[in-house]
Amino acid sequence: MNEITTTKMKQMKLYGMHNAFKTAIESGKTDHYTLDQFIAMLIDAEWDERHNRRIERSIKNARFHYKSNIENINFDASRNLDRNQVLRLAACDFVEKNQNVLITGSTGVGKSFLGTALGYQACIQGYKVS
Repeated sequence: MNEITTTKMKQMKLYGMHNAFKTAIESGKTDHYTLDQFIAMLIDAEWDERHNRRIERSIKNARFHYKSNIENINFDASRNLDRNQVLRLAACDFVEKNQNVLITGSTGVGKSFLGTALGYQACIQGYKVS
């Protein structure tokens, strides 16, 4: 019966639920859950899987030239970057307000890296980036 269920999950494209169900069955942890907890765990796994796929698809469609994120930005004093300003921009409030962000500086200081990091953050928060 479990094999039929997992097959149906895959056919219905419930990949997160399929993986969580398969893992729970293989590890024997199904006895640790009540029925409603088990179903909640399966639904959470499916939601997480779809959310992560949506973010990955958004990042892929944006066609970024760099793989950067806010955590990798170097805030050394020599770069003259205001950490608080960058973190406020990472909240993506400017997108909601339909505002633009201009990043200026000399060649090679990391303007594209910073812009890409903000773009990645926007994708994670569910915005379309092009």
